[in-house]
Amino acid sequence: MGGEWRERPLGDLTENLDSVRIPVKEADRRAGPYPYYGASGIVDHVDGYLFDGEYLLIAEDGENLRTRQTPLAFLVRGKFWVNNHAHIVRANQQADTRFLMYVLAASDINGYLTGSTMPKLTQGNMNRIPILAPPLEDQRAIAHILGTLDDKIELNRRMSETLE
Repeated sequence: MGGEWRERPLGDLTENLDSVRIPVKEADRRAGPYPYYGASGIVDHVDGYLFDGEYLLIAEDGENLRTRQTPLAFLVRGKFWVNNHAHIVRANQQADTRFLMYVLAASDINGYLTGSTMPKLTQGNMNRIPILAPPLEDQRAIAHILGTLDDKIELNRRMSETLE
């Protein structure tokens, strides 16, 4: 099985949708039910959406690229809006989006960052990040197992919070 794993650049495994992103200044946002995402998660809720489905948001800039206080990449499902501080990708037919999230969480991206004061992960550099990927069926199985564990951890966290 180990021989089936291949190192591939992230850009070969994803479809990039950065060109669809539209930033909206805080003063111009109208409150609504749809999450408005930035580099590290939800920054607001707005009355419209640009995306509907399952996507992977990857931080484009900010100190979090170095400190990792929040995840570098996070899976988003449903209807939402994204500003220009997060790259938006989804797996192509050769990859699983959730698997890519887990791989990026364990990846050292420091060599792909630019900017000394404010770290930035350009689209070109992001596309060059090497991903060690098994066949698609194995990616899905790995993502399912890790996702099940994440779901159980979240359930336990909420139960603990309720009990407190």
